[in-house]
Amino acid sequence: MVLMIEIIPVESPTIEDLKILRTLTEMGLAEIKAAAAHQTAIRQIRIFEGDWQSERQVLAKVYHQNRSEQPVPWRVRERDEFGEEEFLSPDGLKSRLEYWRSLELETQRNVDLESGLIATPEEFEPHDEDWF
Repeated sequence: MVLMIEIIPVESPTIEDLKILRTLTEMGLAEIKAAAAHQTAIRQIRIFEGDWQSERQVLAKVYHQNRSEQPVPWRVRERDEFGEEEFLSPDGLKSRLEYWRSLELETQRNVDLESGLIATPEEFEPHDEDWF
């Protein structure tokens, strides 16, 4: 299943909003404004694909900024390969991040078991630090 997270800018971003949005994309300001007007993504992150190590850090940043007291100039949309989409609340995004992290750890543990690095699941230690 191909799953994607999209960052959608607010419809009428302020100059300050544009500065913040610019930190999440390589798009220019005109492109961000156009995306805002058309409610299209300024960034698309495919889960477990491409440069996942870097992209998951962007997701963590988006999550933590969403959880702050300040309103953010974007919405987070989840989309699957069938075109089904859902806007995620901060709690919804947190739930997805926790699930994806659990899949990463499960995969690491299974690889360690299959390759003989550990004899039992209890011996498993994560290969990396939690990223969100």
